[in-house]
Amino acid sequence: MALIKRKEQVSYDFDPLFEGAAVMSFQYESQAAEYVSKLVKGDFPAEAIAIRGTDLYRIEKVTGDINYAKEAWKGIKQGFYYAIGFGVVFGFLDGYSQALLTLALEIGIGYGCFMVIVEVFDAWLDSKSKNYESFTELVAGRYEVLVNPDLENQVHDAFIKGALGAKPEA
Repeated sequence: MALIKRKEQVSYDFDPLFEGAAVMSFQYESQAAEYVSKLVKGDFPAEAIAIRGTDLYRIEKVTGDINYAKEAWKGIKQGFYYAIGFGVVFGFLDGYSQALLTLALEIGIGYGCFMVIVEVFDAWLDSKSKNYESFTELVAGRYEVLVNPDLENQVHDAFIKGALGAKPEA
């Protein structure tokens, strides 16, 4: 069975939320992505594939107590990066004159002082609702590879072709 070529005027659109044939299910997103890569290498139209995460979980990882010194350090680092950026850009435009590099450093220091205030104030506001720092991740329990239902019967051939290392046709 020959695959539908990409050059043909065929619509591969489908709504992965409500449509789509689940051809494989994986525990990790990387496994699903590897499978999709093999399908695409096997000349399966990429536009007809979707990866859908199911059983979604929100994980909040606690990283430690709120530490105002760490928050202030974040602002200082941002100012330092801006000073270097201004120095490189303005120096390139003006031949790296001493006056321009000093101006870039002053702008960076000013921005750093401003960001220290912003970061510490933000941490202070957060401390009113919680006394710890954290970051949030969205994780899925399963990852399903969906394809356009019209092309479901071509998945196996494309996977075999892609797994054997065939290159997609131009």
